Amino acid sequence: MLDKRKILLIGSSGQIGSSVESLIKGSHELVILNRPTFDFTRKEELKNLILKINPCIIVNAAAYTSVDLAEQETHLALTCNQEAPKLLAQISSSINALLIHFSTDYVFDGNKTDAYFEEDLCNPINMYGYSKRLGEVEIINSGCKHFIFRTSWVYGPFRKNFLKTILNLAVVKKSISVVDDQTGLPTSTNLVSMIVEKFINLYIGEDIADKDYGIYHLAALGKINWHGFACSIIKGASKEGFEINIEENNVLPISSSEYPFVAKRPMHSVLNVSKLTNFLGVEIFDWEIYLTKVLQQIRTGSI
Repeated sequence: MLDKRKILLIGSSGQIGSSVESLIKGSHELVILNRPTFDFTRKEELKNLILKINPCIIVNAAAYTSVDLAEQETHLALTCNQEAPKLLAQISSSINALLIHFSTDYVFDGNKTDAYFEEDLCNPINMYGYSKRLGEVEIINSGCKHFIFRTSWVYGPFRKNFLKTILNLAVVKKSISVVDDQTGLPTSTNLVSMIVEKFINLYIGEDIADKDYGIYHLAALGKINWHGFACSIIKGASKEGFEINIEENNVLPISSSEYPFVAKRPMHSVLNVSKLTNFLGVEIFDWEIYLTKVLQQIRTGSI
């Protein structure tokens, strides 16, 4: 019989995984698997290990996330982003566990002028987005109980991300150049983990119906381009007392064609989150509110 409170978290060393672990470890029996303990290339060993743990919920926060490197490391991207979710979905189905998985706004091509809904056509324009979409399809086709959260421009106090990069550059540079023609929704790991916890509690409380499973867009509100986001980071960091050398007007806008990207990026990948907010009955706020909290966490060390 499944332990109704045992949760297996795979990939707690990443941004989302770290945040999820920090939030739920005190209220649930949490088992964590990180490399090298788990290895998706050794499928039988991993399968037997998970069956022994016998979780009620599997949270897969492990992924290949290097957008540019994925163009060369195709096999590795597909192994992590397609084959791994496929295996976890098969295991989840076999033990009737819930699988929580994270995907990306990069499953879309960015040609839509309005925000993307969950049912909009996927048409990834880079290998990273393609591999993540294949992972979604594998989970859906498995028939397992699942929640797939498509996130956007994820950042937080843990690990490497855009915000951390800007803060680090602001210490050693007098000016930086950031692209201004890609629009999206910066989404903090605090928001992601908070929503994940709510879904977990609903599931454990048996307040989930078959019709509720599926894909949900999970992002903050508002929209901004990378340059605007960088400016807000500098402005917020200055207000919070960070020691930085860059002023907001020394964050210079450039076009994507001027930046040495290897992989194409969608120009407009704003996600509509109404399905999620209507289902949970919660309010999601503008991205700037979450940015302020993350900066405060980093500044005070309360992470």
